[in-house]
Amino acid sequence: MRTRFGLAVLLASTLAWTACKSSSSSTPTISGVVVSGNGSFTAKNATSQLTATANKSDGTSENVSNVATWASNNNGIATVTSAGLVTSVGNGTAQVTATYQGQSGALAVLVTLRATATLTPTFKRLCSPFRAGIDIVVAETGNSIGYDLTAMTIRFRDLSGNVKVTKTYNATELAAALGGSAHINAGGSKIMTFESQYTPVVETMDSSASVEATGTDDAGNAITINLPSIRQSDRC
Repeated sequence: MRTRFGLAVLLASTLAWTACKSSSSSTPTISGVVVSGNGSFTAKNATSQLTATANKSDGTSENVSNVATWASNNNGIATVTSAGLVTSVGNGTAQVTATYQGQSGALAVLVTLRATATLTPTFKRLCSPFRAGIDIVVAETGNSIGYDLTAMTIRFRDLSGNVKVTKTYNATELAAALGGSAHINAGGSKIMTFESQYTPVVETMDSSASVEATGTDDAGNAITINLPSIRQSDRC
């Protein structure tokens, strides 16, 4: 009788130990996914690598960026690859989500684009007496979004710095000077030319020019450009 009782106790102890061992060695489950990384962009076609981290029921975590399923809720604002590389596309906010074993995490991606407006002038002394001219390349160099020029003022100064010519363009005049439209596309450029005689008539050699321009980009941001001193090249 004692032998049977001892065997029963031993069997019960063995079963309990086996159950405990099985429970302690079971595979932990995924309790959540966290997406981290830079989600702010100020230029088009910029990229950022996001990280998806899976938190487990046993308190550990794992980088699952390469095995998670990635998605963007607005590909017109930001796209994401199967490995979590985000690319900015257009203005606005998108949600980028990583899903792994039924759990998901998300990161808000904010794209705030601004046009990079540039004016590249060439100021020249003309061979006609007392005249000078300026060629201005108007460009968007950020390849992000376009912009509209709304006003521009050009001033020519003599050697002593006295203003001899002032020309102010409004939006309509700028459109005509730029070939029919004052809008500059992203990554695009146009050229305009202005020539004038100095008044009162003086020699134009060694004079200078300045250009001021204003505009608004396609995202509604104000643009101000001020080129205060442009030296002259002699074209005679």
